[in-house]
Amino acid sequence: MNLLAIDPGEKACGFAIVRLEGPRTRWLGGGKIDATRAGFQNLLNGALLTRCLGADVVALEDVSGFIHEPFRGPHLLATAKVLGGIAWECEREGLRVVELTARAWRKTLCGKANASDGVIADAVRANVVDMPTSSNEHVRDALGLAIVAGWVARGQAGRSVAS
Repeated sequence: MNLLAIDPGEKACGFAIVRLEGPRTRWLGGGKIDATRAGFQNLLNGALLTRCLGADVVALEDVSGFIHEPFRGPHLLATAKVLGGIAWECEREGLRVVELTARAWRKTLCGKANASDGVIADAVRANVVDMPTSSNEHVRDALGLAIVAGWVARGQAGRSVAS
């Protein structure tokens, strides 16, 4: 089963395409895009999504809790609108959509809702096969989201990994 995970941010969004193989998650690709309509358009129209159209699951980080914060609101509100459009389009195409908050996937993966980048990186490396040796925090967050969304999709949502 292939899974596309999108981790939105105020200025940049990480994405990852993984294959769920038994208890492991295999890296297929990923990167960082600008958190703009053009950036999302490129993600949706590009070869990345074409390669992932065979996916069964799309994982999106739910940003709705942050859009009312004055310093984040304008940026994340636009991102939330785009993510809502992505979710709608994916569901229309018959793809399963899993939405998790950052706090939820981090607590499930790392045992702490406010896990540091280093703890997330260790947990991701422990769970992803063929992951590149270097990556940025946007890609690692997308991979963390993908791992937990994969557990949800396979009915293993209670599983967590100690790093």
